[in-house]
Amino acid sequence: MGNLFGTAGAFLFILSYFLLQRDKDFTKSPYYSAMNLLAAALMLGSVCYDWNIGAVINNVFWVILSLYGLYTTYRQIILERVKTRIETEPL
Repeated sequence: MGNLFGTAGAFLFILSYFLLQRDKDFTKSPYYSAMNLLAAALMLGSVCYDWNIGAVINNVFWVILSLYGLYTTYRQIILERVKTRIETEPL
C-alpha cells in the first residue's frame, strides 16, 4: 500500500512539473498547488509504511507551501472578481 501511495504521489509531482514546463502560467492556477498538495500527502502516506525522516521533512514543507499557494491563488481570484465588480457597477 505504501508503494502505491508513493508511486501515485511521484506521478502527480511529475505531472505538475510537466504542466508547469508546458505553461508557465500554470502556477497561477489553483490546480498546480492542489496537485502538489495531493502528491505530498500521498508521499506522506507512503512514509507510514516505510519511515524516512528526509521524506517526512520534505513533504511536510511541500504540504505547507502548497496550502500557502492555494491561499494566495484563491485570494488573487477573489480580489480580481471584486475589482471587476467594482469597475462594472454603475455609480
